[in-house]
Amino acid sequence: MPTVANQSSMSIMNGITPALDADGCIPAVGFKVRTQSKSAAYTCTRADSGSYFLNTAAVTYTLPAVADSTGCEYWFAPGADFSCTVAAVTSTMATFNDTTANSIALDQAGLMLGSMIHVVCTGTKWIAEGEVGNILVVFTVAT
Repeated sequence: MPTVANQSSMSIMNGITPALDADGCIPAVGFKVRTQSKSAAYTCTRADSGSYFLNTAAVTYTLPAVADSTGCEYWFAPGADFSCTVAAVTSTMATFNDTTANSIALDQAGLMLGSMIHVVCTGTKWIAEGEVGNILVVFTVAT
């Protein structure tokens, strides 16, 4: 049995007061992903970290500087058959066997829906991964 710490009060989160279960653990209280729809070029901020961006038109997203973004992460997906480009400051992205990439894009008409780009900042690089919804999807990497 784990050691249980006593606490006099717990904060209410999403209208629910967390409580210890029979094993002395606090069960998940709920988590809501922040979503944002964009229809024009957009520069992401640290405050946007954790967001899932959905295109409603062809959009280029620009990531913040790596030095100010350690631990930040974002998800990008086309909401229809619109291209989705994620750009970093010159040569600060690592993706698909390229450690000096400038951008990654989903831009193949008719094959983009269900796919997304996920990026995480290490403090020196943006690590970008493409997640495919269709096995025919090709991600375009620019250096």
